[in-house]
Amino acid sequence: MSMIGVQVDDPWASSAAARSGLIGRQADAALDGAPLMAWSLGGPCDRGIDEGQVLACADLMRDRLSAFGYDLLMLDSRWFADADGVAIDRHGRPAPIAARFPSGAEGRGLAPLAEQLRKRGLRLGVYLDRGLPRAAAARRAPILGAAGRTASDIADLRAGPGDMLSVDNFHPAAQAYYDSLLTLLSGWGVAVVKLGGWRPSSTHDLAELAAMTRAAHACEPPMALCLSPPGRTERADEPAWSRWVAIDSQFDRLAAAALGGGDRWPSTAAALARGLDDLGCDRPRLSRDEQKALMTLWAIARAPLSVGGDLARLDAWTLSLLTNDAVLAVNQRGVAARPMFDRGGLTAWTSVSSCGRVRYLALFNRTGAPQIPSLPVSAWAELGSGVARELWSGETGRLEALLNRTMPAHGARLFGLQAPA
Repeated sequence: MSMIGVQVDDPWASSAAARSGLIGRQADAALDGAPLMAWSLGGPCDRGIDEGQVLACADLMRDRLSAFGYDLLMLDSRWFADADGVAIDRHGRPAPIAARFPSGAEGRGLAPLAEQLRKRGLRLGVYLDRGLPRAAAARRAPILGAAGRTASDIADLRAGPGDMLSVDNFHPAAQAYYDSLLTLLSGWGVAVVKLGGWRPSSTHDLAELAAMTRAAHACEPPMALCLSPPGRTERADEPAWSRWVAIDSQFDRLAAAALGGGDRWPSTAAALARGLDDLGCDRPRLSRDEQKALMTLWAIARAPLSVGGDLARLDAWTLSLLTNDAVLAVNQRGVAARPMFDRGGLTAWTSVSSCGRVRYLALFNRTGAPQIPSLPVSAWAELGSGVARELWSGETGRLEALLNRTMPAHGARLFGLQAPA
């Protein structure tokens, strides 16, 4: 049996997880070897998403995105919390807020919602806070599978995230709690869990990740984990990924992740979840060239395509970015993604199709001024000279001719060419 699939929402997290030995050589087996393709509904601080909104989003996703491979709807909000705190069941595990998810009454949890998504050809993913609900410790909720032990026994009373407590992951009953939690979610039909507030530099958090991974691996079928570090949004109304400087900062992080992991963890490079939130909105903070560059970066680096926002407002431009079959093929079927060179504000990445017959080349103009790209001799030696296709536009021609075009500031281009024999 292969290791559970673990996908990481930020590249600086992936190398730490890799060094911890938690991600196996077959890390993506649970996801058929391809990065996630998801629509993320809500946000970790959002306590207002309800069942009707989820189903409305599912209908739109089925009609507009599922044909292109987007099959995961991430309930990326605190479905288990309201103004009164975290709702729990008798064993101290998060439970959906009944007023917002009425189909989950009488212990049904999210199972009816997951079934509704399944009928639409979609899977359900959910967000979880790291740790243990304070309410579970306060009520001394009995831990399923650990006779005589309660949530208070495994609670680490040091500060946890929000209304959660850290868990003493070295207590023998801690693993039973995680096993019970993920077995519950799996029984509901949840396919992916996004673990929020994960700190890759924390030994404590790595121990929790190890326990969660063991629990996810034991589920049938195995459950995938998506790791999300603490948010770095400066203001609640200004998503961190909605400014070019934040996007630009990802190149070095992605390069470190790619060079550190190679093909062992092909889709743990970055999710940059919700990075296209403002696409289609009235005043997007990223220009169209920057938006295309971001999607190109996700594609070539095999980042999980976790996109959020109001799906009802998805415009034609945004839809074209998210559903270009040739670009999605780079993300879903590319291997050996790595940076090629970086000079004069021009950054190049390359990967190869899984069949080995197509070489992909992504170029990024990271400067604030237009430029005509110039490849070094070493790049030509690796790429060869032949017929290429510009994947965004579909234009075909000699690579030299296609390159001899001005790239806009913060622009990107993505090519497919026959791999040298």
